[in-house]
Amino acid sequence: MAISFQCNGCGKAYQVADHLAGETVNCTACERPMTVPASADAKLELAAAIAEQAGPASISSAIDPMLLRGPTPPTPLPSGPRPMPKPFQRTIPPPPPNLMPRMTAPQADASAIVDDAPARQEHVGSVADAIAALPPLTQYADLDVISPPKKTPVRLIGSAAGVVLSDEVARLVSWLLLIALLFCCIWAGRHVAEVVRQRNDIPEAFKSGFPVFIALQAIKSAVTFFFLFAPTLLLACALACNWTQWDLPNNAYLRACGAATLPSLFIAGWIMLVTQRALIALLIVVIATPFLLVIALKELMGLKWPTTFVAALLLLVIVPVEAVAMMFVATPINREIARIAGVDEEALKQWAAEHPEELAAIRQARGLSAPSWTHTAPAVVEQPDPLGNSLDPTIAEMREALNKSRAQTKEEIEKERDGFAAKIAPLKPAGGTYSASWNQANAWITQLTGAAAAAPSGATPNDLLTPVEDHPLPVPVAESGAFADESFGFKSIRVRPTTNAKIDLHAFSTRDTMQRWLVDDAGAVELSMTPVLDPKQQRPWIADRRVIAELAAQRNLFVVVIEGKTDSTVGRLNGLMWTRAISRDTFGHPTEAVYAARLPQAWLVARMTIQRGYRGQDVDADRFVQGIRLTEPGDTAALDPYDPARVVERFGAIREDPSEVLRAAGEPGLDALLAYAARLGDATPIRARALLDDLASSHLNDEPQPMDVGVALATITGSGADNTKRYALHRLAVTPAVERRDEAAAALEKIISTDAFGHVSEAAADALRVWWRPQTVENLLPLLDEKVWPLSKRDAAIKVLARTHDKQAVFPIVRWIVKYPQGVVPALKEMGSIAEDEVIKLLRQPDASVRANAARILSEIGTEKCLLELRRAADDPRDVAAAAVARSSLENVLARVKQAKSIAAP
Repeated sequence: MAISFQCNGCGKAYQVADHLAGETVNCTACERPMTVPASADAKLELAAAIAEQAGPASISSAIDPMLLRGPTPPTPLPSGPRPMPKPFQRTIPPPPPNLMPRMTAPQADASAIVDDAPARQEHVGSVADAIAALPPLTQYADLDVISPPKKTPVRLIGSAAGVVLSDEVARLVSWLLLIALLFCCIWAGRHVAEVVRQRNDIPEAFKSGFPVFIALQAIKSAVTFFFLFAPTLLLACALACNWTQWDLPNNAYLRACGAATLPSLFIAGWIMLVTQRALIALLIVVIATPFLLVIALKELMGLKWPTTFVAALLLLVIVPVEAVAMMFVATPINREIARIAGVDEEALKQWAAEHPEELAAIRQARGLSAPSWTHTAPAVVEQPDPLGNSLDPTIAEMREALNKSRAQTKEEIEKERDGFAAKIAPLKPAGGTYSASWNQANAWITQLTGAAAAAPSGATPNDLLTPVEDHPLPVPVAESGAFADESFGFKSIRVRPTTNAKIDLHAFSTRDTMQRWLVDDAGAVELSMTPVLDPKQQRPWIADRRVIAELAAQRNLFVVVIEGKTDSTVGRLNGLMWTRAISRDTFGHPTEAVYAARLPQAWLVARMTIQRGYRGQDVDADRFVQGIRLTEPGDTAALDPYDPARVVERFGAIREDPSEVLRAAGEPGLDALLAYAARLGDATPIRARALLDDLASSHLNDEPQPMDVGVALATITGSGADNTKRYALHRLAVTPAVERRDEAAAALEKIISTDAFGHVSEAAADALRVWWRPQTVENLLPLLDEKVWPLSKRDAAIKVLARTHDKQAVFPIVRWIVKYPQGVVPALKEMGSIAEDEVIKLLRQPDASVRANAARILSEIGTEKCLLELRRAADDPRDVAAAAVARSSLENVLARVKQAKSIAAP
């Protein structure tokens, strides 16, 4: 059976299984903890069990005295037999959940119950009187015992099958989707504004109004989204939850906003795929879109599947109805937005009436089709054109000439214009006769005249051969403390960057031809050098068309091309002759700053592209240029801006990666990375850890060089990869053990003792052979026990102990000569004469291989005292091969002894 109860805080009803009685749960509405009460049947069964089985003392202690009313307990019954009372028919009211402790009825002795019938009758009577003294049941009516509440099912949010996103994750995803939609709208607006700006068939007077128009449209779209689309989705989900008995999640409006962004994002994805002509991908996305929208609706709104399908069906009905209704509302709103921005149809018609010549040119650009917003002229009676179609070929040539004018100089455009003018001038109708073709050709002449006025002259400026005047460049002087304390080199100049500038790591591959400095992460200054072409040229040729660059190349001159309207000034800074050119947009905002200076053998160009909407970058460029000067004799060596020790700190920036610089630097880059990781420890970025492991692996086979002891210790004791530790151990093995020897030895001993898989034991042993201390023998001897695993610990310990030449390590090493002769034999040879006594004993072992290895060891370390045993081993008939080894060793020892005696003799 189920237990029904209500929350004490908000009154929400629940119904749970019997086995949850007494458990503590949290309310899904108010999150208040509550205890599930015991069921009524369970309470009655408990009371009956207590009354039937427990003794009087047990029953009196089990009944809560707070449930008894009255100042005195019930009067005890008289002794002696008495008739049994009638069965008690009333339902025992359960005590409140916080007053009834959970208990187990005590088990009474069966024999005592059977043998003591009178006592049992007296006890039952006492229980009946105690129960009769309880207050009426109405006192506990609020405990839902007399009239249980309706069985309303408990609906827990997020318990639907398949719901993956928790409430926190759903909120985060909703915010991310809203941010993605915002960036998508910003990109689309900027793209539309750029397309409008580049269109030749839109009057320049109206191009400035399009940003306002786009901004107002964006505001209208935001209001529509947050006050219509998202509430519509929320309403559909609420209705579906009500019909399917489900609850809306917390933060339902935010989650509805996130779900409402998906259709727009999918449409943007379709448009992108269409523009890229990815038809197969577009087809797949279109087919998958409905399923993805339904799944996203379910996960973001925390619904079960039936509720999701109901909500989706509601949206299929509500959204089309809203779209039809919005058509009647959006039209007047769009008309008013266009009027406010000054790009409405009335304004366009008025402009067309006031500028007929420009209108004619726009009509030609549109293929002789009149725009819908053109001025409606009074109807005139059409008359035949006196020139007929004779000017059509000339008009086509003029249209082509205007299209090519962007790649021509002023002189070239004027030459073509004059040719066309001379061709059509004789054809002008006399006496005021109207000719549409001649008027159209004359309009094209006007357009070519405007193109010639805007085009740069192809004539070489007269001041190119004139040196820059000896006066300061008219820029604001940088304040004190604006520059860094260090200067960096780039070819023949020294760069002292501003404090808000740092080298651009992405330009590392072009460091030989260009140096790029980031300024406040909003722009960059690019420094480049070009050899001098004409030694007589003292100033750069400033132009705003690529055609001048081609012309200058033909004349062997240096040119700086800056798109757009430019203004330039000249002057000197730090002994350099600078020409400063600033490009501005139609609003007068700077878009690019270029500084060109003539060096003895080259042209230095500093170029900064200014981000749209960013103010003050031209000031940043003026300040940066003031830190540039020529390298002078006696200057200290210039610093490298790509110094590994400097750029390794850039791992902390999210959008920067110094990996390319560190890889190209080789071992200095690895040293800088090791020091960086040693300083940060566990806080080292993941990218730096991965690069460190990769570089360490690639340099493991290189000739090791000494390294800083502190960095090595931090590396081998840190949480880095095994390859990184092995690399540090290889270099530590060739580092002189001068400082921090005890600390290093303790760290190496710990590595050997705790290396669970033997990955770094061998490298640690090589290092400990250099850094061992007196305590090393005592610490490593336990590793020679037979139970130690892996065996790499034993091998490493033997290698290190051999270097210590400690006699107490000889016997533990000799014990392994049978199972590990390849390590023991070299170790005993290295230990020298201190191992001779134990090795001599091996000559009497029954194993022939042991006797042979002992003879080989004595061949190098043996003295006169081993000669007798070697003679006996040489005559040992048990194994011919071992005897032969002993004879060879005997000869070597005899020769060495004789040589020592001859040297010692006077």
